Amino acid sequence: QQAGRYHLLAVTQKSVRLFEGGLEGLDETVLDDEVPTTIVEALGGQVEGELNVNSYGGLSYSGMFHGHHDNKDDRNKDIERYLRAVDRAVYDFHCRGGDLPLYFAGDVDYHDIFFKVSHHPRNTKKGIRINPDAVEVDRERLEQEMEAVFRPDFEKEVHDLTEQFGNAKARAGGSDDVD
Repeated sequence: QQAGRYHLLAVTQKSVRLFEGGLEGLDETVLDDEVPTTIVEALGGQVEGELNVNSYGGLSYSGMFHGHHDNKDDRNKDIERYLRAVDRAVYDFHCRGGDLPLYFAGDVDYHDIFFKVSHHPRNTKKGIRINPDAVEVDRERLEQEMEAVFRPDFEKEVHDLTEQFGNAKARAGGSDDVD
């Protein structure tokens, strides 16, 4: 028997969400207070190249960069630091000791960076290239996108386990006789 469960980490600059899912759907996990949920929380307002990140307009707006040396390399370093902090905190407070594979949902530009900095031992280096905070992206859309990614992995795992059992049974190393 196989539970077919996984974690989905959905990240934007203004939100971090963790889901536990399977072929039947997704359930959002309440994050520990130690998990940074915005780039402002993770970087403490300080970013590379003498840039600062500040939040304007309340909780519904993401941090805005301002200062000197506002270039793509500095922003990428900040995103890398942010994703590293999120990865570490999610693993430490939600995944350590568990055995669920981790998939990633984020903007196209975040995937390579996240996979490079993640030290999560069950990171599949797979996910969905989508902005999880976009208006048209609701839980149902995340579930549909994840099924397309997860189902082939799940079916391969079931196939591999079935094959292992068949090989063990052929060598008298396994049995389907309950008694």
